[in-house]
This record gives sequence, structure tokens and C-alpha cells, in this order.
Amino acid sequence: MIMQTDPATIQSHAFGDTHEVILSLMEGVAKGRVLDVAAGEGLLTYRLSRSGFDVIPADKEISHFKVDSMKPDIVDLNGKLPYKDGSFDYVLCIETFEHLTNPGNCLCEFYRILKPQGMLILSTPNISSLISRLIFLFTGQFANFFNTDASCVYDNGADRHILPLPGWLVERHMRKAGFRIEKKLYSNGGLEIPTRTKPWKKYVFLPHTGLFGNSLILKARKID
Repeated sequence: MIMQTDPATIQSHAFGDTHEVILSLMEGVAKGRVLDVAAGEGLLTYRLSRSGFDVIPADKEISHFKVDSMKPDIVDLNGKLPYKDGSFDYVLCIETFEHLTNPGNCLCEFYRILKPQGMLILSTPNISSLISRLIFLFTGQFANFFNTDASCVYDNGADRHILPLPGWLVERHMRKAGFRIEKKLYSNGGLEIPTRTKPWKKYVFLPHTGLFGNSLILKARKID
């Protein structure tokens, strides 16, 4: 039972209030089966489970997962997902798209495993923000995508932030995979400083807009 878990012991690696924005998108929808990919320590899995959703956590590395009595599936989002067609009502891909080498394949797999009219919620760094543009102007690098080992590679050799995509291109990929974009939101903004440990140092002080928000959050629907 997840009631044994102390949520205070579970860390979120998402920036600012990204989880709060995502949970607001899940308010009022029918309680269904959710795939939480790249679940990390499991905070979003925990909160959605407490809200009555049937949540399946999944990640490429599951040793950090902290929700009691739940075992995440091991998945590689650059390959074929181990689920049957139409298995889920919702797929959440939070702060993960930027780690992938094959995002088009990933979106096609999400489309395949979602039920008709299923919902995808995806978030990724907003590299079109004012801060990111200023950083690029002076360094030729985007915010959250720096040419350092701390930014690009985990200690175990896995990819960190390697795929900087502007919002319009993420949306184009999603439409090409068969999704209809229903809502575009942003987390609050600020600065995230790369360190060798997760979560990185975060300084949150800017509003939820395309110009200032740190993360782009897209809600999309599978088109039959």
C-alpha cells in the first residue's frame, strides 16, 4: 500500500512547480490507468495514486524509486515499450524528452500504447525563454544544456540533457506522431545550476509565461 510512504522523503527533479501544473491538468478527468515514464523517485506516481489513479511507474533506472510496495517497470524510451496497444488512458513524460536520442520513436510508442482519445502530458525545458536566449547570445549554449559533463552525462554514463528542442518543434513532432495539442502551459521560471548531484540547484523567481517559464508543458490527445 502506498499509504506507508512518507512523501517528504521523495524528491522531485522537475523544476519549480512543474508537478503542480501537471496535477492541475489531471484534475477533473476520469480516473484511469496512467503510465508515469521516467518516474524517478516516484513523487508524481505517489500523488496521482493517492488521487485514485491506477499508476504504473517506469524508468530506465529504478534503484532510486521510493514509493513503498510499488515496483517500477524497466523501460527504454528510445526503443519499443513493453506494453500492448491501447494499454493506458494517460501517459506522463515529465522532464524526460530532453534525455532522448530518438524522440520521434518515443512519441509513436506513446501513441501506440494509449487508448483511443488517450491523453499525453509532456514537459521539457523551455529553451525559448528570455534567460535561455540571453545565455545563448553570450555563450552559444541554451539554459539547461551546457557543454559540460555535469550537464550532459550522469555518473553512471547515462545521457542527461542532450536534446534541446524549441516548443514549436516539440509540437510539430507530437502532431506528426498523431497527437492534437490541447493546451500549452509553463512552469514558473528561474535558474537551474548544473551540479554532479540531482536535483540540481534551482532558483525560482519568475512567472509562468513563455518568456520566463523554465519548463514547457504540453497536453495532447491521441487522434484516432
